[in-house]
Amino acid sequence: MHKNYLKNITLQRHLLNPVTLLFIQHDENTRARRVTHAHAFWQFEYITSGTVEIKSGKDKLKAGTDDCILVPPGCPHCFTYDNKPQSSWSIKFCTEVAVQPEKILVLKRSDHSMNIRHLLLAELNRYSFTGESFLVIESLTGLLAELELQTRQAASAELTIIDHVKMFIDNKAGRRTTVNEVAGFAGCSRNHISSLFHKETGVKLKTFIDEQRIETARKMLQYSNLKIAEIAGIMEFSDVFSFSRFFFRNSGEYPSKFREQKQFTK
Repeated sequence: MHKNYLKNITLQRHLLNPVTLLFIQHDENTRARRVTHAHAFWQFEYITSGTVEIKSGKDKLKAGTDDCILVPPGCPHCFTYDNKPQSSWSIKFCTEVAVQPEKILVLKRSDHSMNIRHLLLAELNRYSFTGESFLVIESLTGLLAELELQTRQAASAELTIIDHVKMFIDNKAGRRTTVNEVAGFAGCSRNHISSLFHKETGVKLKTFIDEQRIETARKMLQYSNLKIAEIAGIMEFSDVFSFSRFFFRNSGEYPSKFREQKQFTK
């Protein structure tokens, strides 16, 4: 049985990373392979049976029953399934973290999060979801992501303010970000953070923000089947024309032309 559940709610709670749940899907996969794609939100895959091979760039990972896969925003990935019956739960969500991994993470069944994981699976396996169920799923998903990332977050304590600023911008996953917003995050004035960033990196802060947005846009245009207007909405442009002008100004070509060339060369 294949069921889709759509929900878009923001949960105000005391965990480190509030989660916005976007999409829950139960999959019994009949296709041996999916195409490489990327998206601007997190993806959490709970494998309930079978084996999955995950390819991301040059990396190849494997996950089996009771393993979970955590895919960061903007990370191209392709799932390949074995010939045996395979099923999984897929949870798409948004959250902001201090340190976002650059690669896909596989949470093995032997780790310390099994009790939380089984609570999540029990909630997912309910015959029908209620508003309370969505809140529980949000909380458990966020907690599992926190447990996996907390070591990285602890290690980031020695990073400089510029390292944290870069991570903050990267975690925006292409969404609108202003210099004033970055200054507020860094706890200093707009002029100070702009001057410090340029001194440390040789790149203007606004230029870096725009470059990160362009890179996210390129990934979504190349790896997703989203319409250009949908990508513009996800990246928080006012309309598709504003997105097209921004893309042309920073890359020298329009989104439609870029997509046509990249899809042709696949």
